[in-house]
Amino acid sequence: MHLVNDSISLSVAQSVHTLQYTAKDAINNVANCSMQITVIDLTPPTFTTGCPGDIYRLVDLNIESVPVAWPNVTASDPNSPLLWNPSHHPGDMFPVGNVTMVTYTVADQDGNVASCKFTVAVTGLKLRCPANITAATDPGSNATSVSWAQPKVIFTGSPQGQSTSAIRVHLDHVSLGDHLIGSDDDDVDDDDASGSGDIYSRDDVGTTIRLLSEHHPGESFSIGSTPVFYRVGGTEIECDFLVIVEDNEPPKLDDCPADVIIPVSSSSNQVHHRWIPPTASDNSGREVEVTFSCSGATAGDCDQAGNGTFLVGDSTITYQAEDASGNENVCTFTVTVTVVEIVCPANVSALASPGLNSTSVNWLEPDLTGWNGPTNVTSSNNSGDELLIGTHRVDYQQWFAAYNLHFECSFSVVVQGQCPTNTTNDGLRWPVAVAGSTAKSVQRCPLTTENAGEPEAVRNCLKLEAPLYFRWEKQETRGCGDKKEVSLKNVVKVEVSRGNAVEVAEFLANQTSESSKEAEDVAVVASILKNIAKAGSGDKEVTELVLETVSNVIMSVGPETPDSEPTQIEAGTSSAIIQSVETQISLTLQQEGKVSIRQDSIHVEAVSLEPNQTRNGLSFMSVKQSNVTYPGQGSPQEGTLAGTEVETLYSSVIPEDLDVLASARLPSNIINLLPSPNAQLKASFLIYADDTLFQSASIREHRGEGNSTRKVAGSVVSLTVENVELVNLTEPVVIEFKEESSEVQCVSWDFELEDGVGDWTTDGCALAEVTNKTIVCNCSHATNFAILVDVKGQAPDDKDETPAKRALDVISQVGAALSIIALAITLIIYLAIRKLRSGKSRQIFINFCFSLFMLYIVFVAGVDNAKGSGGGCVFVAALLHYLTLSTMMWMAVEARNMYVSTVKVFPEDAPRYMLKACLIAWGSPLIVLIITLAAASHHYANEHYCFLEPGLVLYLGLLAPIGLILLHNIITFVLVMRSLLKVKEASRSQQISKRLQNAAGISALMGLTWCFGFLAINEAAFAFQLIFCLANSLQGVVVFIMFCARREEVRTALAPYMKRICCGRECRLPTLHPEKSNESELVSATAHTSPSAGQTADMEISVSTPQ
Repeated sequence: MHLVNDSISLSVAQSVHTLQYTAKDAINNVANCSMQITVIDLTPPTFTTGCPGDIYRLVDLNIESVPVAWPNVTASDPNSPLLWNPSHHPGDMFPVGNVTMVTYTVADQDGNVASCKFTVAVTGLKLRCPANITAATDPGSNATSVSWAQPKVIFTGSPQGQSTSAIRVHLDHVSLGDHLIGSDDDDVDDDDASGSGDIYSRDDVGTTIRLLSEHHPGESFSIGSTPVFYRVGGTEIECDFLVIVEDNEPPKLDDCPADVIIPVSSSSNQVHHRWIPPTASDNSGREVEVTFSCSGATAGDCDQAGNGTFLVGDSTITYQAEDASGNENVCTFTVTVTVVEIVCPANVSALASPGLNSTSVNWLEPDLTGWNGPTNVTSSNNSGDELLIGTHRVDYQQWFAAYNLHFECSFSVVVQGQCPTNTTNDGLRWPVAVAGSTAKSVQRCPLTTENAGEPEAVRNCLKLEAPLYFRWEKQETRGCGDKKEVSLKNVVKVEVSRGNAVEVAEFLANQTSESSKEAEDVAVVASILKNIAKAGSGDKEVTELVLETVSNVIMSVGPETPDSEPTQIEAGTSSAIIQSVETQISLTLQQEGKVSIRQDSIHVEAVSLEPNQTRNGLSFMSVKQSNVTYPGQGSPQEGTLAGTEVETLYSSVIPEDLDVLASARLPSNIINLLPSPNAQLKASFLIYADDTLFQSASIREHRGEGNSTRKVAGSVVSLTVENVELVNLTEPVVIEFKEESSEVQCVSWDFELEDGVGDWTTDGCALAEVTNKTIVCNCSHATNFAILVDVKGQAPDDKDETPAKRALDVISQVGAALSIIALAITLIIYLAIRKLRSGKSRQIFINFCFSLFMLYIVFVAGVDNAKGSGGGCVFVAALLHYLTLSTMMWMAVEARNMYVSTVKVFPEDAPRYMLKACLIAWGSPLIVLIITLAAASHHYANEHYCFLEPGLVLYLGLLAPIGLILLHNIITFVLVMRSLLKVKEASRSQQISKRLQNAAGISALMGLTWCFGFLAINEAAFAFQLIFCLANSLQGVVVFIMFCARREEVRTALAPYMKRICCGRECRLPTLHPEKSNESELVSATAHTSPSAGQTADMEISVSTPQ
């Protein structure tokens, strides 16, 4: 029962509902009314579990589809049962990379519908880890810090359509499957990204992917391989790589023993030695394996613990450490066992100063052989101690405490007293004498006495006990004997001392002067000079006389003269003379402080200078004096230094205005080589005019080789610095010579070559510069210097004849003699028979023969016999020059005559032809001779023969004219031969014979042999010289054969005279060519019909028949 205005619920399920109203009054009157109520359901079903949210699923990129589940979806509605229509069910398969919409639809019985929608996004994901990482341990550590880039995240699909930039990668460093240990955020690497990953959490900003790993970049890793894993949170997606830490550090071997040298005595051959082994360790902290070896001079027991027995020699001990990673380290040291011995110097003798009883004695310290380490040598006396006269024993000791070794040695020092110099009442002077010896008086017996060189008296210096030690005794006088004649052979046996050095030197200078013949015995002179140098006299007068003697010797060994032959000198003798001169100059320089001596063939300048005077260098120069003239010549004669002077310059720069013939320059750093900073520089400069005293075996051996002669050009200079060894200098000694030749060698004299005799060598000297007339040599030492030149095209000197030269001489003499006889017969025949001397050709031929005949006569008579005679040699050379040119000119005249009569169609007949020919052939050579004589007359005097010296004068005055004549004759010869080839009248064989004969005659006439002479000027072989010598010396014989013996007209002309000689009997000469008896007539008969034949006929007439 309900009252009005009550609220009631009506169920839809029971609809239609009837509503009935009952009214009742107070008296219970009832009234009823009713109505129907229909309830309609308009409310859709309600989802009781709620609609699931969007689902995101991260799966492996390689999977195509995966099942996705979600909670069951339920709904409620009063108007049941409900009708369901879902699009997917939990557990359905969803494709990877797509976003799928899932819809649930539910309806009640009244058709009310409710729906539920959500998305299922399945995203493919892949992690790409970095490659394996290899790193080395930190020095001294077993680990290192390793960093790497985070893995790359690769996607397919995009959740909710978000761009990759909205996706964040959250990196958590956790112990996988355990708890969170750290986190880091970073943007995703979207190289290959096209969607998002598994949603671990989601907010309004974007999507976050969580990567999980147990390691992080920068973490410290120990030796070995450590795997590093990365996993995507909430999935099984992961990647991994290796971090490999290598141990490349070798193990340590601390306290490696140093090399050790152990001394032993000569009586022991082994020693025991202990050492502390090195300590091995490694940065890995692991155990280190150590191996041990012992090699060398060991006795067998050598162990790793540090004990060994070693023999004399070197032993190598090696410790080798290797760690677990295979790294190695080595400790090596050497144990050297050496035999040590202390060697004292030899016994020392010292002289106390004259009159004193003690002196300071110096000696060398003992030599501790076999030992280079520290020493503690002790001695009973020290070098430099003041010791009294007598014998003293000096003991030295060396103690090696570590090896319990003791060494000792001793020697004796003998100090001798000396009696001082004094003069006795009789005026005799006595030198210092050692106590216990006999002194000789300074005064010596004259050379002209029987006891020449012996002392006039002797005197003992007694040895006494301390404290007197020594005393002079009374002298004993000795006689000198009778006077006698003296010679060099006597003087060489005389003892030379300071007392008679002047007398001996003066005697030697007189005996070797130009007025004496004694200088020829050079060996004896050299022995006496050696004795003078040994006497030790620094007297300037002695040195002047010695140099005068040497100059005399040099002049005596000069060129051969008509009255004398040159003195021969042995190489050993000349070398001894040079060394004696250098010794004597050194003695005088030490005593006097300056030496300045001039001789004709040797100049000496020696000085003593303070170091500051030579700070800019030091130069010695041989300078030509401008105020000295030489008649007919512009320079001093060869072999003399007359007109030159030695000058000293305190600089290494020589003024250019000086006419320097030779110089030597010392470098400015020469003062650094002096024995002490305050020591004086003592230098000597010698210049020899030539190399007479430098007899070189190498020069003698070279003579004649390659048709050349090697010789020293000009002077020889010598440079010496006292107490300084000038070898291997950093700055060179500069030697300069005045010489025009550019093909030279800088040489120095080495006394050690040729078994101590000496010879020239190029070692230590080099050609530095070649300028106009100047040769500069740089040398690294000081000695005697010179320059060598090779003179091409010259035979060796007469005194050094070779078999080739002797053969050429014999051929020249014999050939010239035969030519003289042949030419004399030819001239007699042509001059005696009238028809043979008529005609131009015959007259030209006679003049040619006469000129050639005179050339041979002068050559044989004067070329050798006149040498050395001065004017006579010049006269002979001038005649040879003139006759050679005139002979060639007559050849040219005949060639011209042949050309005119053979080649020209209308031969010319100039008036007075022979007069003009004589003026040209005899006159033009005279003009050339006069010009050459006026310009260079001194070139006509040669040391070895009387002819023009090789050089420019020979080339211009002789060879150039001959060359021009030969050129003219050759051209003419070609033209004549061309004409001969056109002859057609005779038979073929006759023409060939005629042409060959005429060609041979013309060849001889033109002097083709001189072509070989040109080839023999410079570097010709012996063959060219031989051909030239044979052809030129036998030219007269060839002329006789071709123009007398082979000419039919000559033979015919001689027939009557031969008949008379044969006493009326017919004395026929054999006919060489009988078929040519009428040759002349045949050719003449055809002359007017053929121009070429007529030319040939004229030639035949000019050559073969009288005109």
